[in-house]
Amino acid sequence: MSGQGVTNYQTEKPTYGFSASTTEFDDALIHRGIITQEQAIFSKGATSDEAERIVALQHAPQQAAIDERPSRDGGSGDDDDYLWDDEDDAFMNRYRLQRLEELRQQESTVKAKRQEYGEPILISRDEWSRHVNTDSEKVWVVVCLTSCDTERTGKVEQAVCKLAPTYRDTKFVLIPSKMAIANWPDENLPSIFLYRHGKMQREIVRMNPETNEEGLEDILREAGVL
Repeated sequence: MSGQGVTNYQTEKPTYGFSASTTEFDDALIHRGIITQEQAIFSKGATSDEAERIVALQHAPQQAAIDERPSRDGGSGDDDDYLWDDEDDAFMNRYRLQRLEELRQQESTVKAKRQEYGEPILISRDEWSRHVNTDSEKVWVVVCLTSCDTERTGKVEQAVCKLAPTYRDTKFVLIPSKMAIANWPDENLPSIFLYRHGKMQREIVRMNPETNEEGLEDILREAGVL
């Protein structure tokens, strides 16, 4: 196959600019039933409808010739059964390597897009926009308001610290309540804000001060965060 990289035969993302020609490698895949001719044409940039139309036009004269060709037993004939040989083994090995490379590329893309955190981040009010609003465009951000009253907020803060390493794709943020929101009543603590897509999706106030790791996990799971 000419060029570098992996040809994508999936019907939602063609690989190349439009062309009605298939490569020798495409033809080998088609011959072995691994892909259809429509998929091969689509990978060259055609739409699904265009690919079907092109294949229909190409098959019309070929089908007429096949219908007129006698088979070995004198009837109108199907293709001879294909005999598997060493060449096919080499071809399949090549195809497997190509698919493995494609999967590796896909996995690398997923990892590049996924942000991992692993521990809560203590922020100031000036850092709110970057750490909460902006990052919530990519992942869920759990904002825990803290205080000096450990009896009121201490266990919830500990629960946040324990959950962060387990749910690394979720960002956990700690911020003193008075710094986050001026005049935020202590009676509203413990408080958790859940952000996604740049906006607060849910506000949980006056939580049970005895909420532990399992309790907070249940709350976040119910809210669709985990």
